[in-house]
Amino acid sequence: MSKTFDALKRAEESVGKLGSDLLLRIGESQAMVIEDPALDARQTAQDAASPPPEPPPIQTQQMRVVNARIGGDDQRTDEFEEPKILEQFRLIRSRLTQHPYQPRLITVTSASKGDGKTMTAMNVAGIFALRPDVSVALVETDLRRSCMATNFGIGGSLGLANVLAGRNSIEEAMVRLEQLPSLHVMPAGKTSENPAELFESPRWQQTCDQLRASFDYVIFDAPPAGMVAESDWIVRRTDGVLLVVRLGQTEHSALRDTLELIPKDKLLGAVVNCSFQWLFWKTRDYSAYYRDTETPGK
Repeated sequence: MSKTFDALKRAEESVGKLGSDLLLRIGESQAMVIEDPALDARQTAQDAASPPPEPPPIQTQQMRVVNARIGGDDQRTDEFEEPKILEQFRLIRSRLTQHPYQPRLITVTSASKGDGKTMTAMNVAGIFALRPDVSVALVETDLRRSCMATNFGIGGSLGLANVLAGRNSIEEAMVRLEQLPSLHVMPAGKTSENPAELFESPRWQQTCDQLRASFDYVIFDAPPAGMVAESDWIVRRTDGVLLVVRLGQTEHSALRDTLELIPKDKLLGAVVNCSFQWLFWKTRDYSAYYRDTETPGK
């Protein structure tokens, strides 16, 4: 008890030294964690003394191959400026592959629902899978509001929830897309009533280890950061976080709180969704740029 009291006292003194402008907020989505250096040292020594065994590789050839229907059969693609959108996601891919952290397991999240994180995760995974020498896994870790199976039109009876519950293997819960053979998709599966407990189990770490050992890149479509308990467990097991922000949708206060929750060494960057033309600034028109380069004298 004395050690706990001393740790609390040291934390209180350190907070006071930072000045009066520092506010310690304890609420539903934020909590104070007292770190014990001695405990961390013992855990590090134990990990070094007994390294975990190598995870078995995922047998991708055993997965079902499905013909995906992106967005449904009635989706109109002529309303979108596809060249510009594709180029923006290629730019995201380039920034991620050249990032100093060299992230391979990437969490895509947002500050609130409706910001477009799922579609962003799908497109980031898809743009990586366009490279024939790269294998990609897209995993839906939002077990409370699953929609990826519907978006792909692949059926969602099996998925990550089944794997974490120990009912199915990764090979059974994941499918490979016929249109993009390099892209492997694992939807959420049967929605769980207690998803936080599933991510706290050792199977979550084992699943991440297997995915890392079997794919070049793994994209996690995660629930909004800070809204649910499992968000911290998802971020902890991945290399970095890509934050999706939607103009006119994301509240400034929610965005600020989310940025405070994400560890600074894991924030890879932000994707601005639904951008529009500003009064004194215009988005780059790549289609016009390519037309100009094809015209002599331009």
